[in-house]
Amino acid sequence: MHYFTFADKDATLYENSSSLNSGLDEILEIRKDVSDTAAFTEVSRTLIKFDLTYISESIVSRLIPDSGSKAARFYLNLFDALPTSLAASQSLYAYPVSQSWIMGEGRSYDNPVTKEGCSWNFTKGINDGTLWTPEITASGGTWYQNYASGSVSFTSGSTGNSFGTGSNDEFRLTVAGTQYNFIATASKAEDGTVSIPIDASPNFYFSTGSNTAEFTDNLASEINSADIGITASMSSTSSSLGGVGTTRLHMTASSITTAGLTDISSVTGSTAGFTTEITSAGTFASGTFSITPGDYNEEEITIGSIDFVFVSGSTSGIFDNSSTEIFVLSGSTTGSSLQNLRDAINNSGSLHGLPISSSVSQSISSSVSASTDTGSPSTFTFTNDVLILSGSNSGSGANQTAASSSPLFSFSGNGYIDGGDESKALEGGTAANVSTTTGYGSTGFSSALFENGSGSLGGGGVPYEASQSFTIKSEDVRMDVTGIVRAWLSESIDNEGFIIKRRGNVGNTDKFSDESNTQKLGNFSFFSSDTHTKYPPTLEVVWDDSKWNGGSLSALTSTNLEDSVLYMKGLRPEYKQESKVKFRVVGRERFPEKTFSTTPSNLTVKTLPPSSSYYSILDAETDEVIVPYGSGSQISCDSSGNYFNVWLDGYQPERYYKLEYRIQSGSGTDEEINQYYDEGFTFKVTL
Repeated sequence: MHYFTFADKDATLYENSSSLNSGLDEILEIRKDVSDTAAFTEVSRTLIKFDLTYISESIVSRLIPDSGSKAARFYLNLFDALPTSLAASQSLYAYPVSQSWIMGEGRSYDNPVTKEGCSWNFTKGINDGTLWTPEITASGGTWYQNYASGSVSFTSGSTGNSFGTGSNDEFRLTVAGTQYNFIATASKAEDGTVSIPIDASPNFYFSTGSNTAEFTDNLASEINSADIGITASMSSTSSSLGGVGTTRLHMTASSITTAGLTDISSVTGSTAGFTTEITSAGTFASGTFSITPGDYNEEEITIGSIDFVFVSGSTSGIFDNSSTEIFVLSGSTTGSSLQNLRDAINNSGSLHGLPISSSVSQSISSSVSASTDTGSPSTFTFTNDVLILSGSNSGSGANQTAASSSPLFSFSGNGYIDGGDESKALEGGTAANVSTTTGYGSTGFSSALFENGSGSLGGGGVPYEASQSFTIKSEDVRMDVTGIVRAWLSESIDNEGFIIKRRGNVGNTDKFSDESNTQKLGNFSFFSSDTHTKYPPTLEVVWDDSKWNGGSLSALTSTNLEDSVLYMKGLRPEYKQESKVKFRVVGRERFPEKTFSTTPSNLTVKTLPPSSSYYSILDAETDEVIVPYGSGSQISCDSSGNYFNVWLDGYQPERYYKLEYRIQSGSGTDEEINQYYDEGFTFKVTL
């Protein structure tokens, strides 16, 4: 069964006009407008609400199942209305709205702007004055996610004494029982350059800021890159929040959805200082090796104590590699020879034991001067393919000497032409890692509690989120919103409708957020409930209502189905929109066998195959599919024959609809039959 209900109200919220109401617009928009210079981004979001009273009553009366294998699923349908400039790949998301709102009677093109009804800033209009809260969503609606989430305010004590601007200001997060330390540091290396210690979980380091806002921005980026199951963003900066340079860090558990395990707690050095060991990692040895075109067959290079010998033909079965000598196949070009050398180094580590790895870089063209056999100098150009050699671990132990008697081989960019030094292939590895213990604390810090007044958050559970991906081109939305609707029906949260949007919160600093980054994604357009077309938004309920009790009726065999006829009994030309109709469909052989009977063979009722007979309903004018073949459109059977039920109160009145059928037999075998029947069965829905 597919049951449809129309939207009770809808509207678009536009960021570029904080109080504009668009409740009577014919089009719903999910926009993302990026300036030519990417200096600013403005978005819009859509609100849609459906009345679930009848659906809830039908579940209570067991007309709609809500448990077991036949439990209903719910889909949000939005119909494409000529979008513009859409990117090839992106997604839309739906969340349950967490505040009540009024649709309003404005239009986006009203002049003057209609300000009564919902808008980007207000839930009911400017006169009522109720704002969307909390501020963490940057206005534009509020919604449930069911992830542990919340905000921490960093408030500087006074001008010039801002949290995050001093070396070693730190912020500790505890996620699902594991502590992570985020440390702002401005430490300097011996050469005077600013360096940030290498991250080693649970300690993560980032640069300090010149003010609290910059610190919070850097902290949010570090939390996101730490991959600890938390998404962070700096959602606002305001001097009105309690102090100079106060900023708000918003955090959401992004990957753990089991209730209770998403709890987050936080402390800073002002309340719980700590010490940690910083490890300054050693550097890697590195260098290059190149070959000048020429005859280098049977020439060798020595790295460390290992000889690499170029040979022609095949190395297989002729030459035996050993721990001191490895053979390399000469290629048709210097580039292919270097690739073979690369593979010999990388794939023979168990033999040569050298702490190095290698890769081939792009070709480099060089012009050089050299003496010819006549003694006259000449200039010629050739292409050097370069093999990059790297120590496979840091430290001076990765430094390796090299030697070769061939004038065609060059190390580290030096060679016989330039009179370079061939004594080393890899240089630059520094001494082993050095560790130091450092204490951390915080200065200029006054508050790091979550805004609920506590140092911790809970609330994690199954996420209230639905999504649909789009590729190449726009298409209608048919989004599975079962989890959200079930939360409404169980009264876990109030039904205030859906908010449809892109991922993220506009105005924050998460570069991976579709709303807040500067990637141009285009503008979605969908018909609203005030459209004058047949495409208003619908909530679709789908469940398997099929039953099979054919009694003594015999079934059509596979042979019968090869040449069969379907017809409908009692199909009327018109049905009222509120009707619940039982349609009867009959299948029979096109040419029944002759038998001695008082009942003509073509009047004998036989049943279609159980569990593999389906109906589909289409718009008779456009051939658009209203009810697709699937588990929600299986044909049933009783003692009178095959039938299926259709509730017409979700169908558009004064339109014609067409019935088609798909009958399968022997699925998954070499005897499989898959027959489609379009016999022109139509009916009209009237008021």
